[in-house]
Amino acid sequence: MSWIYRLFGLAHPPDLPDSNPYPRRGSHGLHQESGHVLQKAASSTPEIRMTDSSTPESLEQVASLQGQQSVEGEVGNGGGEGDVVVEPEPERDTWGSKLGYILTLVGYAVGFGNIWRFPFLMHSNGGVAFLIPYTVMVAFAGIPLFFLELAVGQRLRKGALGSWNEISPYLGGLGISCGLVCYSVELYYNTLVAWVFLYFFDSFRSQLPWTNCSTIKKWKDEPVDNMTGYSDECGASNQASKYYWYRRMLDVSNDITQPGNFNPWMLLALTVSWLLVLGILIKGIKSSEKVVYFTALFPYVTLTIFFIANFFQDGWKDGYAILLKPDWKTLYDPKVWLAAGSQIFFSLGVAYGCLIVFASYLPSNNNCYRDAVSVSIINCATSLFAAIVLFPVFGAIGKRKFKHCLEDRVLETLKNLAIINDNDALDQDKRANLTKLYSVLPIEFGNITNLIYHNATPAFNMPVNISLGQKFNCSLENLTRDSGSGTGLVFIGFAEAVLHMGFFPPFWSFMFFLMLLTLGIDSSFGTLEGAIAVLIDLKVLKVPRWAITCIVTGSLFVLSLMFCWGWGVYIQAFLDQFVSNWSLLIIGFFETVGISYVYGLAKFSYDIKLMTGSRPNMFMLMCWKFITPALILAILLADLVNQCMNGIKYDVYNITSGSTLPVTQKPGIIALGYIIWLGIIIWVPAQALLKTFGMSLLREEKPAYFPEEELRAERQLGENDDEEFDRMDQIVMGKSIGDFQAQYRSSKSNLNTLDTSLAPEPPVSAVDMVKTPSKENKSNV
Repeated sequence: MSWIYRLFGLAHPPDLPDSNPYPRRGSHGLHQESGHVLQKAASSTPEIRMTDSSTPESLEQVASLQGQQSVEGEVGNGGGEGDVVVEPEPERDTWGSKLGYILTLVGYAVGFGNIWRFPFLMHSNGGVAFLIPYTVMVAFAGIPLFFLELAVGQRLRKGALGSWNEISPYLGGLGISCGLVCYSVELYYNTLVAWVFLYFFDSFRSQLPWTNCSTIKKWKDEPVDNMTGYSDECGASNQASKYYWYRRMLDVSNDITQPGNFNPWMLLALTVSWLLVLGILIKGIKSSEKVVYFTALFPYVTLTIFFIANFFQDGWKDGYAILLKPDWKTLYDPKVWLAAGSQIFFSLGVAYGCLIVFASYLPSNNNCYRDAVSVSIINCATSLFAAIVLFPVFGAIGKRKFKHCLEDRVLETLKNLAIINDNDALDQDKRANLTKLYSVLPIEFGNITNLIYHNATPAFNMPVNISLGQKFNCSLENLTRDSGSGTGLVFIGFAEAVLHMGFFPPFWSFMFFLMLLTLGIDSSFGTLEGAIAVLIDLKVLKVPRWAITCIVTGSLFVLSLMFCWGWGVYIQAFLDQFVSNWSLLIIGFFETVGISYVYGLAKFSYDIKLMTGSRPNMFMLMCWKFITPALILAILLADLVNQCMNGIKYDVYNITSGSTLPVTQKPGIIALGYIIWLGIIIWVPAQALLKTFGMSLLREEKPAYFPEEELRAERQLGENDDEEFDRMDQIVMGKSIGDFQAQYRSSKSNLNTLDTSLAPEPPVSAVDMVKTPSKENKSNV
């Protein structure tokens, strides 16, 4: 495990001075942040005398001493108009270890999108050529946004709401929007976890229920085939796993406007999934940190096992052939670049505000830049590894579809030639003999009747002939590319793939869906943490954190009951389309604009230099100020043009044909989607507009303590270091060196004054007397 510690800049475990290198606030050392607040306030208030014995160990002791000596503004023997009421800040959680923090970030960033969305996008957008736009988007948008959010959280030591409100009250609405996005996404994301639970429970059967049409229980009034006894619908779908997913697992309705039937098993799965998330989060990050040691690492073990097992599947070479065959023409298609940008933007989990929350629990001297780059690379490497694992599955599925296509077309040809009739086509022995056609006959199959009726033994053997497929209009490449997408790739494509993995298919099903559970739970409680943090920062509920966690989780469970009906899969796709896409892009745009043009890149760079020891490089600054916002606007514009030209569609399952068909979304549903989207994003302009007229949705709070002087000493920054720091490119700063120096020193002076005036005052010693500051002195504190 030593390489993990070296990768993230950790000391090897035996060299650590303490078992917990990330002490809670109030412990001694550089990270004794609550103690520094008290010392700083004492040094700026000469009238207050403190002895070393009065310095508290934690903010709880501050509250205790205050409760003994301060009642409604009266301190000591004083009392009156000039007295100060001390209101202690609640203690903030901290990470137990750096490795636990990194694994939490990895578990949050790596989710369902890495396993089923990225392989499909790569599959359908040029194969290995897709890596070019994907890499560009990672470098110019993914890593800069990831780094920005970690740095904001570590510097301001607050959640998304408090951080953006402190950066500028005009940007406070960003925090509210982040919380609403987390809440809305969590609503349908945990539904995916519930679906995985249903398949996970099915994996404990000796025979998987989607093995074939005969193993799937039929409805009482469902029509069946008189010859086979199978469901007509299952036979029409030509894929038992598809029929099982839509009709047995979901009991899907006709469209999004029809609720359909109630599914009690879905209710059970939702209950289990929400109770699991609640149990992980109810005690805060300490409990969730322990879980990630398993949930973040187990998926890599499972993917490695499947990677090895794939080489024993028939068709794995065909999958890799498509993966490694680049289609360079796709690079000229704007949709491919849009897909790459959207994927990296959403897979890293930026703009939710969760990264700000996670980083706010860190000590101030953590190297957040190294964390951002490392986790981003791990996330992208996981996506690529998942594609390498799943492409042989695509090949195996495509090859089976190719054989079925050939069989159907040959049977149809023979029937047209009046060689066999419908009843003969159902003869299992003849069908078994017919399958030999694919590997033993050349393009011209003149003696096919001898093969069928006389069991002629061929003198040679050959693989599936692509030219023979072309003769019957069956394309192996097209059928492989059409192996599934999104949830269908997992619950239909891979569910079928585990049936052909040889030894005991339920074992492979168990491993695969357990892996999906660990991926989903990690991202689920990470997203919910973002919503909980915003609600805590709003301070609308005067209850403990565990009670707020129960309230948020309980409300989400009640709302998620709508997924228990047949329209659940359509609502999930609807929310995914309208809740997250544009909302996250707009939030990400305003984040870069807020840091670059409101907070100031100079000030932000100085903060990062204090925390990490070096300021951001010019590439990162250029991304924050110019490139990343431009890319986000380009993605938004391209998506808007695509919707205007092609409309908004969703897949509907057709019961008669047993297949899914794209259907244009109804105008009323589209209008509802835009209303939901506006309800999430409207808080950004609303807060800015109210602040313009002297009002606000949020109240101003004191900044969390930032140990600037201690960090300057640790980084060995001298008095003239600011001048060296000021030599930045004027194109990025937009000011001359002299103007920047004057503005920077003024802003730093204002920040120091603000920090001192709003810092909590020290507790009163039982021995020392406290002078009540006059009005003049109080105004200067």
